[in-house]
Amino acid sequence: MSTYIRKAVDKIYVFLFPDAVGEISATFRYKLLIVLLVLVMSSSAAFTMVFF
Repeated sequence: MSTYIRKAVDKIYVFLFPDAVGEISATFRYKLLIVLLVLVMSSSAAFTMVFF
């Protein structure tokens, strides 16, 4: 199960930052943090636009 999560996070991270394909130094926790941060920010922006 964790391999699927790691692959999904890697694919989302590469989609968000196409330049980061060669970036080997990024750890899984860093990638997960960036992906979660983007998800939270985009969902809060969508919530704001829908209800205001």
